[in-house]
Amino acid sequence: MRQDHTKTEEKVENLKDTIFQTNGKLDVFEQINLKLANLEAERKILEAKVDYENKIITSQMEEIDQRAEI
Repeated sequence: MRQDHTKTEEKVENLKDTIFQTNGKLDVFEQINLKLANLEAERKILEAKVDYENKIITSQMEEIDQRAEI
């Protein structure tokens, strides 16, 4: 039983090392959260760019409509 217990403890420690990467790096879940946060930031930047471009195009279309009325 002691040998089984020791083997089980080793497996648990190996699993912890694999999941949490205790060698000073971020653990797997922190890495995932960081990547999601970066993706969300990039999405917001792109959304702002699209909104800006949309306003420019709308403004240009309104200007063309005004010129056409004259």
